[in-house]
Amino acid sequence: MTPRNSRLEKVLALIPAMDAAGIGQLEQNATARSGHPDSPAILGAIAAERARRPPAKVRTAKVARTPKPPRAAPTVPEGIGALPLDARIACALRDLPPSPAELRRLMLLHEHPGLNEDELATIANDNGPGGFNLTIGGLCRNRRAYLPEPEFVPARNAPFWSGLLCDLTKRTEPGGRLTHEWRLSAATVAALRRLGHLADA
Repeated sequence: MTPRNSRLEKVLALIPAMDAAGIGQLEQNATARSGHPDSPAILGAIAAERARRPPAKVRTAKVARTPKPPRAAPTVPEGIGALPLDARIACALRDLPPSPAELRRLMLLHEHPGLNEDELATIANDNGPGGFNLTIGGLCRNRRAYLPEPEFVPARNAPFWSGLLCDLTKRTEPGGRLTHEWRLSAATVAALRRLGHLADA
């Protein structure tokens, strides 16, 4: 009677539960020890297990995608400067559509006329009033080819870009702090309505 080889039996019992990497390592070890009496049985069990399993899916190498060339800037319509302001704003927002964040802030200004920058920043979840102003100012600055020259503010040594779409009125808060009430200009409202962003009459 052939004595039982408990170690070999344990190894053979583990093979069906092994993943491909584990089986590969076991095969490598058994091949390296080709003179060991257990190696033929292990290699035979590995061959049988591989035959039993469905063929492995071959992974194809990912082909690097060629980056898309940057979209060319739209051509500013000839004679844009002769158009009424609402038409110029409409052309700017049509050719360079606002981002979701920018459009949301324009809608907030329409829905909440007269709020100051602190209140608008709170509703928009901006990081302080400067964040709200930067978003609207950036929207205007990026479309400056379509719009009139902004007012230059000497105290800030910078153009007041937000003033191209908004009317601001100074407001003194309790305690004497100066803020501004923000409203979309009539031309901006007309442009948004022309583009279908506003449905009200």
